[in-house]
Amino acid sequence: AAAAAAAVVATAAVVRGDVYMINPRGSNNRWRTEDDDDENVENNQRLFDSQNNGDGGYDIGAETADEPQMRYYVGSYLNVEWASQHACGRESNSFCEHVIQYMCDDAEARDGSSNDQVNYTPNQPQDSDGRGVGMHENWYHYHACDMRERNKGLFWADQTPQGNDARYTRQSPDGTRHGLECPEERDYYPYWAPSPWRDVAIFTGQPEERCEMYWANTQNTNAKHMCVDPDKPVKGALLEVKMYLTERECTSAQRGGTEDRKPYAWRAFDAHYHDREAVIGGEPVPNPHVPFYNGGVAAEREECVAWRADAAAGKMTAAEADAKCKGVLGAPHCREARWQRDNHLGTVVGGHYTNYTWRIPDDVHERCVLRLRYNISTSDYDGWNTFSDRNGGKRKGISPVEQDAYVQWQWRYPIELALDTTQFGRTFQDRSHTFSIRPRPPSLSFGQRIFNLNVRGKRGNIVQTFPAVEYDFVPTNLVVRFLDFVHPQWTGFDDNAKNGNNNAEGTDGTDRSNLVQITSMNHNVPSLDSARDFATARVTPLFALAQERHFFAHLAQDDCKSLVDLRQQNNNNDGQVEQDVQNCMKLNSADPYFDGGLHRMNQTGTFFYMSTRNNNYSNRSHKGSLTVLPILNIWSAALAAVGGALAISTCAVAALAIYAKKNPMSRAAQYVDRV
Repeated sequence: AAAAAAAVVATAAVVRGDVYMINPRGSNNRWRTEDDDDENVENNQRLFDSQNNGDGGYDIGAETADEPQMRYYVGSYLNVEWASQHACGRESNSFCEHVIQYMCDDAEARDGSSNDQVNYTPNQPQDSDGRGVGMHENWYHYHACDMRERNKGLFWADQTPQGNDARYTRQSPDGTRHGLECPEERDYYPYWAPSPWRDVAIFTGQPEERCEMYWANTQNTNAKHMCVDPDKPVKGALLEVKMYLTERECTSAQRGGTEDRKPYAWRAFDAHYHDREAVIGGEPVPNPHVPFYNGGVAAEREECVAWRADAAAGKMTAAEADAKCKGVLGAPHCREARWQRDNHLGTVVGGHYTNYTWRIPDDVHERCVLRLRYNISTSDYDGWNTFSDRNGGKRKGISPVEQDAYVQWQWRYPIELALDTTQFGRTFQDRSHTFSIRPRPPSLSFGQRIFNLNVRGKRGNIVQTFPAVEYDFVPTNLVVRFLDFVHPQWTGFDDNAKNGNNNAEGTDGTDRSNLVQITSMNHNVPSLDSARDFATARVTPLFALAQERHFFAHLAQDDCKSLVDLRQQNNNNDGQVEQDVQNCMKLNSADPYFDGGLHRMNQTGTFFYMSTRNNNYSNRSHKGSLTVLPILNIWSAALAAVGGALAISTCAVAALAIYAKKNPMSRAAQYVDRV
């Protein structure tokens, strides 16, 4: 059993880190801030174990427990951004992985309407059914974790687990519950048992060593197994999950009375995208099992392009390249992590946050969650090849690392290290609030591209918002093509803690953003409204209709009062006028969530815009640009023109040659002979 467990753990790594999701807005376990003077998370055990600083994260913006935060169209492009504290990338100070996953569960996933933690009672799944309490993983997931034996082949250093099931890990030896997350599944990736999480992308500092292993073990394309009672239906079987981790142990165990003993079943739980072969070689089609982010067509995968180039160079056969290509369809993208230094919760080389463009899968649901895991391993031991035989416990000198170890130096006294073996190797994570994946409008083909335009950040100056960020558009500089669609939408919330009064505009505690066009990124006064304004500034309007410009500027507010009325009802107190909820000039009457709808880009050029509420020159900048390229750029058009001319000339010469052959006495034949 120990050897089998060690074989299982060969797919897992020990990890460490600190991470915050910027777009979509990471919750860091927040629902709403109930104490105006305390910015910290109210309940860090509400949904998941983030291990992050309590100041991080964004409150919920939705008004009800069942209302998703954001709505993304199938096949649209979403810029996922995050900031991590420690080093990453090749030749950095650590080995690292960023793992992006999502899950959907319309029946039970929810943000909830309180900061309470969901209840868990063994063998009573109905106890967790209160809609007012947030939930991501469901009762059955945590129950299986409770019933399943922990992997005893894992490296624990000198920690001592307080239990024998999968709730107890080196990082969480006391088995503290966070929502209905399984601690062992959280700490080890890829996991060996079924999980609701679908892999989107993996960024690693060792892509040559790790990517093929990740593809071979992802549940996207590989079934996972659990030991269950074979006579039970699926839900019933999940109530009867057994402790065994391997097929041999499971089928060797006996159940029933002495006269009717039967083996348990090693049940396979389907890969998330088990029929991924359906679109190989074809055009992208609506297919719930092969999401767009995985490139429904083999030719769209970067890996496939590289493998076919290797085949053309003779490094492998075409059949081998096709087989490798087929294997990654449905698997997560796996790429080299971008380099970043440690102790720096900010941008990477190039001035941008670490990011990934996710093409929203054809997986229509009303309640989904995006998960970001940040994994860093140390070189003080080989995290991929260190197992339980190196566990120290009370045995000194066995584990390669020990709690607050003393290192003997050539001096009178040893040196004490700041070393916590529950964190030496550590998993941090952040998750979004719930969002929905909506079907594409029937009028849009799957070849027509949709780009999401969002807002990041929250209320306050750079110190008050940390470790979150100040307001900005995401992407800040969006580049699309002529006739592409842009979907502007964003959300804020109404419960920003005071935290130094949170320097910002409008009603205290609230986030609101609008969009008005400006002449350039150096401008801070929007002077573009009428057709005459645009003509004078020699600027093409981003929105052709005045009604559209008004909609994006005023956010469809209707409970408004004039400045005269506002001053009258607030005794000419400008501070109170600024706070008045009927002050629509400050967007105070707008909803936290704004959906600008789909807009087709019918004009080429670069357009600049800002938020009038949040762009406060010399304090904070909330601006963005949208560049619409022609379908063929100038050089492509020139080459196409040259190619067309050559094609016409070639056809003419061919026709001339055919005519000359049929008419050898003609002038054309004499000309061809001379040529």
